[in-house]
Amino acid sequence: IEPDTAATKTVVVIGDSHAQQLMPALIPTAQEHNWRMISLLKNACRYGAESSSRDRECNERNEAAMDYVLALSPDAVLTHGTLSYQEAPREGLVPDYEDGIRPFLDAGIEVVAVRDNPRFPFHMFACVGLHGQDSPECNPARDDVLLKVNPLQELATREPLLHSVDVTDSICTDTVCPAVVGNVYVYRDHDHLNKTYVETMTPAFKRSLLAATGWGG
Repeated sequence: IEPDTAATKTVVVIGDSHAQQLMPALIPTAQEHNWRMISLLKNACRYGAESSSRDRECNERNEAAMDYVLALSPDAVLTHGTLSYQEAPREGLVPDYEDGIRPFLDAGIEVVAVRDNPRFPFHMFACVGLHGQDSPECNPARDDVLLKVNPLQELATREPLLHSVDVTDSICTDTVCPAVVGNVYVYRDHDHLNKTYVETMTPAFKRSLLAATGWGG
């Protein structure tokens, strides 16, 4: 936020390391549009309602995050709405996601739900060193690592305050999800995007976010 300038929006980011990795694209977007951005991040703790798929510490932390948001009453919450997997079915809604965001929607708080990036059963960065960036091993088929339809689509259609942001086309082509794009490594391990690559995604991320939310006007 510029000094002595009121924020145009307050946005709370809740999530794990996959939310953290988007910050190099999200922060410049927030600065450009003068949003106040608050991050509530914890590694290996995807936001959703209480679930047996998360440990007690994560469930308690998510409950506290929900209480914080409801007390603050921001304009919007940004979370990851899907979770990717190394094996089939490769992705789905975050466990108990809808129950987790329901209190926000009921309070009139917009929810920006980001689609997760692919997750691999091997180290994508190391794959290039072993096989070369053009090898099939390092360029798995898009349809093998993600579902054809974003799992958030139905929920976003049903909930007018929920905005689905899908930047898959910035990390995958129509046919493959490569390890390297434009001489930049896309991933730094099995599932985390490379910071440098996220920086190159900033214009596309901003366009997707503004188009989904209608905040650009």
